[in-house]
Amino acid sequence: MIDSIKSRIRYKLIAIGIVLMAMIVVPGSISISYLLSIRQGVATTKLTGPLHISVLEASDASQHLIEVLQGLVSVCHLNMTTEINTNQALFPVINEPNKAYTVLDELYEQALKNHFDQLSEQIHSAKETMFETHQQMQQNCTQLMGLRQDYYNQQQQVMADVEELINLLDSLIRQFDGYVGTYRIPDINNLSDTEVRRALNEVMFDVWPTLRGLYHLRDLADRLRDSLNRPHAGILLQQSLEKQMSMVMLIRTSMSRTFTRLQIAQKQDEANHLSTLIRAINTGLSGNRGLTETYAQITQVNENLNQLSDRLQIAINQLREVLDGVTVRAAKINSQAQAAMDVATYQASLVLGFLTIFVSSLALLTLLLFGRSLSRRIELLTGYTTSLIELETQPQPVPEKLTQSSDELGMLAQTFDQLMQNLFVAREHLLEESRSQIQLQNQRMMIILENAPYGLCLCDKEERILLANHQLISFYHLPEQLIQHDTSWPDIVRYLRKQGVRIEAATDNNPHIFDPIMAGAQLQSVNLADGRILNITTIKTPDGGSMLIHEDVTERLSQQAKISHMAHHDALTGLPNRVLFRENVIDTLNRAHDNQKMALLYLDLDHFKAVNDTLGHSVGDLLLIEAANRLQRCINDHDLIARLGGDEFAVMLTDNPSREDAQQTASRIIHQLGQLYRLNQQSILVGASIGISVIPEDGNNQDQLFKNADLALYRAKQDGRNTYCFFESEMDALMQARRELELELRSAIEKSQMQLAYQPVINSKTLEIAGFEALLRWHHPQRGWISPSEFIPVAEASGQICDIGAWVLRQACQEASRWPDHLWVAVNVSPVQFKHRDLIQDIHAALQDTPMAASRLELEITEGVLLHNTESTLATLQSIHSLGVNISMDDFGTGYSSLSYLRMFKFDKVKIDQSFISDLHQTQDARAMIGAITSMCENLGIKTTAEGVETREQQDILIQQKCSLLQGYLFGRPVLQAELTKYISTTE
Repeated sequence: MIDSIKSRIRYKLIAIGIVLMAMIVVPGSISISYLLSIRQGVATTKLTGPLHISVLEASDASQHLIEVLQGLVSVCHLNMTTEINTNQALFPVINEPNKAYTVLDELYEQALKNHFDQLSEQIHSAKETMFETHQQMQQNCTQLMGLRQDYYNQQQQVMADVEELINLLDSLIRQFDGYVGTYRIPDINNLSDTEVRRALNEVMFDVWPTLRGLYHLRDLADRLRDSLNRPHAGILLQQSLEKQMSMVMLIRTSMSRTFTRLQIAQKQDEANHLSTLIRAINTGLSGNRGLTETYAQITQVNENLNQLSDRLQIAINQLREVLDGVTVRAAKINSQAQAAMDVATYQASLVLGFLTIFVSSLALLTLLLFGRSLSRRIELLTGYTTSLIELETQPQPVPEKLTQSSDELGMLAQTFDQLMQNLFVAREHLLEESRSQIQLQNQRMMIILENAPYGLCLCDKEERILLANHQLISFYHLPEQLIQHDTSWPDIVRYLRKQGVRIEAATDNNPHIFDPIMAGAQLQSVNLADGRILNITTIKTPDGGSMLIHEDVTERLSQQAKISHMAHHDALTGLPNRVLFRENVIDTLNRAHDNQKMALLYLDLDHFKAVNDTLGHSVGDLLLIEAANRLQRCINDHDLIARLGGDEFAVMLTDNPSREDAQQTASRIIHQLGQLYRLNQQSILVGASIGISVIPEDGNNQDQLFKNADLALYRAKQDGRNTYCFFESEMDALMQARRELELELRSAIEKSQMQLAYQPVINSKTLEIAGFEALLRWHHPQRGWISPSEFIPVAEASGQICDIGAWVLRQACQEASRWPDHLWVAVNVSPVQFKHRDLIQDIHAALQDTPMAASRLELEITEGVLLHNTESTLATLQSIHSLGVNISMDDFGTGYSSLSYLRMFKFDKVKIDQSFISDLHQTQDARAMIGAITSMCENLGIKTTAEGVETREQQDILIQQKCSLLQGYLFGRPVLQAELTKYISTTE
């Protein structure tokens, strides 16, 4: 049906189109003839337009070429005393392609296209003339630049000769002037009259004329130098050259008179040198390729350049006349084409206007004939369609007046009627499917609501409950009959209040409001009778209602409270940690009045690390718990206490304590913490060191108080531990000095301030040197020699001892490698280095970098190395020993467990502490101790070294006691490597 309608409408439209086409062809053919005329005029304009643009570009290019060449000529006429920098392009037309000739070539092509044959030949001829002249100017400029550079170089050489001439004259003048001065006031008393007259004659008739000639030459040379230094150009330069030549002639004339006097004065070499310089100056000015000849060549090249410039100007003027001719002819052709286009355009517009009026009238007549019959039926179909829009039931059929018509509109009405019936059936089917989908979605939503972990309640804008899930009922233990569609939220609120539900404030103005709908977006909390806590969030719906979300936050708040407590309290002792203690101190200081006194106590447990290392961390933890309990019993309830970390505690006395109160509290704490601990069947004794800072004497700022208490604690440890110390101002100065020493220590090795001194160690049997102990020395540029006892503890505390120790190992091995092979070197190793994992690598690297055998290296360790982490330390010692390095125990006999250490590890050597040696000749006990140590070590196969030997009596006793090696001031003080030669030569 639709295809039939389309075919019939298509045939009618074709018939109408044929009639309209016949009416349009005749006027259209007339218009085409006029349009062809316009096209020809446009084509002519397209040819003359680019030609006119090319003329303008050629005019600009010729002007640019003139400016460039004028710049070229001006550059070539620069000051003759200026040096030419060959690295720069002084005239761009030589080093860069010029676009002027390209523009002229384009103009030539445009003229040929427009059939301007004569003018194009003239353009080409002018361009060739300009290009040839341009090339010649470039060649002349290049030649001129070379001449100018030659002139400059020759002038510099002449000036250098003149300067040398002046210096030689000055030297001669000083010599002769000094000669005259020596005879100016002769010692008449010691000379006879004849000698006096002879001296005066020599001065007046021999020296004075020579000196006067030298001064004259000096004056002429100065004038020549000034003339050479003065810049000239053009005629002034020529005059200057003539003046310089005349001065050279005067110099030569004056020199001829002075030459003989200089020979008489036995100055033959100076006279010859003067003559040589004057001849060189004369040659530089007037000789072959001298300044005068070069200037003449420059003048000739300049004249050539001026002639070429005039020639180029004439060629450019000819080119401009040709350009003017091209412009006039192009403008004439363009105006003729424009007039023809204007006439053709006017005629075409008349024809097209007539054609437009004719076609419009024909279309209007067609609409009047066919539109009247169609409009009535279209209005009827439109009314029927409008009635269908508001119809929800099955639609009525299309009116018979439309369907009974046999034309295209009738066929369209029949098709439309069938379409409407099909649409109604499809709509009913879609509605049924939509109801099923909605029911399914509702079921899913109910499942989600009933299984959600939140209590959900949906209310309308009158606060009536529309929906509530089972979780809400279980949260509040509501009866089932209370949740009905006619129940309002205020009914639920009244029921909960009767049940004793405690409600937190929703607003500050009314703390008893429990109405989330009124509260809006504000969060409300509900405390239930069983201890649970609920949060209620209100979300507004688009229809004015509310969705109330009830969340049980009991567990979450409990976890948050635990996390907050853990973040601010020590997990082991339960005391406040550093963070909470600092906050409490700041709060206390802010609330304190101006004259309120307080005291801050910092304390450490003495020897706590030894307990951890010997008895284990579990016992150490029990010790910390018990110490915290004792500490709490020593203070009042309003005082602050905290564990800062490790074995560090802090106490803040806040009840306006006096200095005596702080002292008594510190004594009480030391006494309590110093009592015996019984933990895990172990008896433990530790002490406590306390630093005290007082408020306001030591400051009111918390950072300053903490720092001062820490400084006081450091002093208490230095004073022997198990004591307390108040802060004093000089402590800060000492700490600042310590920090300054630490900073300077970082750069001491880089600045070569560290040096090694070597003290000899003597074989007790042969009394010959067996080796040397390397001792570190620091020579500060301002403070001089700094004692190791002052900077070694600083290096150990800051961790720098590892880098310093590695340097000592490398330096000692490098210097010892130059000694005889039978001499060994001993190096002290700090306990801090043993904690560093790179110690073995440092030893291995030091041995690899030198040809010294590993057996010639000895490491000295103290008891402190074995005191902590024994298993790891023993493993490190075994690794070092496997490299072939010897290991000795230093300061033997001063510790608690020296004998047990000899069982743990097979030391190669034991050094007896000098405290035993100093009393050797006074008490029998010291001799017995030495004998016992040497006898025990001999049985164990360990060598012994006695350090601190200062007298012959001590030496004899130690030899008698079979001590293997001796060391002390008796045999030599530590000396630097440079002074070690005498000891090494003694061993040889």
